[in-house]
Amino acid sequence: MKKLMPILVLLVTSVAARSNISKPYVSSKGGITISWLGDYGDTLTQQRMLDHLVDFMLDHIAKPPRLNLFLVLPPIEIATRHIGRHRIDLVTIGYDSFANKDSLSFDQPVQQWQKDMYGLTDSPYHRVADLYAGDWPEVRPHLQGKEGLKMYFQGEFDSTKNFYDHLLSLVDFAVRHVNEIQTQQKRLILPAKMAHVHVSVLTLDTARLNRIPIRQWGFDPSPPSNLRRNGFFIAIGVALLAATFLLLRRRNRSRPL
Repeated sequence: MKKLMPILVLLVTSVAARSNISKPYVSSKGGITISWLGDYGDTLTQQRMLDHLVDFMLDHIAKPPRLNLFLVLPPIEIATRHIGRHRIDLVTIGYDSFANKDSLSFDQPVQQWQKDMYGLTDSPYHRVADLYAGDWPEVRPHLQGKEGLKMYFQGEFDSTKNFYDHLLSLVDFAVRHVNEIQTQQKRLILPAKMAHVHVSVLTLDTARLNRIPIRQWGFDPSPPSNLRRNGFFIAIGVALLAATFLLLRRRNRSRPL
């Protein structure tokens, strides 16, 4: 038992550490790809919720069949924004090739460090973002060779707005205003998670996006249970069991004593 203790301790520690690490979940169907950064908790339930969200969008939002949408929840390369001590939501919507990464720019205090590390010679120093969600192995196959709406959303901080109503209203707006987004989008410079670093994101004016009315969509984030999803097959199974039971009972009654 003593020999097994170090192994058990290592196993428990690894599981505990893994539970605090973010895990990318991906759902892609009908031209909609959502990348969501969750955790290693109930992974099956989280994946079903994301699949359920994609199905709801396809059923309730009139997206043109040839239009692609890449939705990132949340954008991990962009720092959380604050007003005073309060964190605020973030939304960007642009139209671009999904292969195009966001670019990083560096302020003067870190330019020499970047030059030494990456051998950069241009000024201002910049490079593509390392944490671009489209590069994740789970996401890349769904985006290859495609272009369309690229949307970043971090909307869990404003408790006065329902997260899913806000998200669905933004997606509905985006698919109905593709031409406006393509013609009026510009580069927005946002702070990255590293000090003195900024991210350049292609987006429609965020002031316009923040004025979009939020409607109630009635989305229930709880994924359909297996019982409801497979109710038809369960009913058939119960019927077959009942029929088998009755058949065996009749045979037993028909046997001579």
